[in-house]
Amino acid sequence: APHTPAFKSNLQLGDRILEINKTPTTGMAMREVLSLIRGPVGEPITLTVNRKSTPSPLVFRVTRQIISVESILGIARDKSGNWLFRLQDDPRIGYIHIEKFADKTLAELSQVLAQLTKETSSDPEKQNQAIEGLILDVRDNSGGALDAAVGISDLFLRAGLPIVSTRGRDQIPRNRFISTGRRGYTKIPLVVLVNKDSASASEILAASLQDHQRATIVGQRTYGKGTVQQIMHVESGRSRLKLTSATYWRPSGKNIHRMPGATASDAWGVKPNPGFQVVLDEQETVQWQHYRSRRNLISNPHSAELLDKIEKHYGELPSQFRDRGLDRAVECLTAKLTE
Repeated sequence: APHTPAFKSNLQLGDRILEINKTPTTGMAMREVLSLIRGPVGEPITLTVNRKSTPSPLVFRVTRQIISVESILGIARDKSGNWLFRLQDDPRIGYIHIEKFADKTLAELSQVLAQLTKETSSDPEKQNQAIEGLILDVRDNSGGALDAAVGISDLFLRAGLPIVSTRGRDQIPRNRFISTGRRGYTKIPLVVLVNKDSASASEILAASLQDHQRATIVGQRTYGKGTVQQIMHVESGRSRLKLTSATYWRPSGKNIHRMPGATASDAWGVKPNPGFQVVLDEQETVQWQHYRSRRNLISNPHSAELLDKIEKHYGELPSQFRDRGLDRAVECLTAKLTE
């Protein structure tokens, strides 16, 4: 991943670690390898690796640092490994893939939005001008922190609108979250991409934006997970506790949770807007997951060897493969921008 110690040291995907500080890794369990790699921040470590493209082992000196796992991803990476958040074929449209809803997701998303919506000097290619529309992709996002979902929803809603309410086991309302209107993205056209594995916090975001007609929902009916999680900071912020304690209800007053025995005609989950359903069969779903995994992992020309291994394991993608959900989202936004 970009900006990590391994990336800065020119370690590559597919490298096999032979020695850690001259200690051979042959026969080691993963936990033993990790215990040798981990250590004090700022302290160097020497890794000897085997790379298939070179005849002799390579030695790298890597400096340990704290690694933050990304929760906000783009449409592709540039040559430096940084995410690109505009569609290459139409830079008027921004694309943000929310991988998970964590405690830093709102801040990461806000930073990207600030760059995408910043007015810049004249640019005939429109690569650096403010975007005119935005796609939020929460496909395969199983959820996360309620606070993150509420905060992200608040970015796009005018003041005074209900985002979500929570109810305990007794069905008595406990909390009601209302938009503040202070975020500044209340007019940008939106599409939210969902699928059958979008759940929990993803459904909070999709439901709130759909109920207030702020976004068109494209894709497949969501999972229907009505439980919510909150992250509590304990021990003066040194630790975090994740609690699952309630169910959530969308602004329309409907419970998203899919109850045992629920049928397709019952009210659960978040359905795409009429005319924007994109259903993938099992084979196409697997192909799409492999397509996105490759996009996320393989970001430089040195990854050809890894790509070959992936294709041998999973099979090659059809030459004409298209992300039909994304294509439909782009069609939707393009139509909005030409109205």
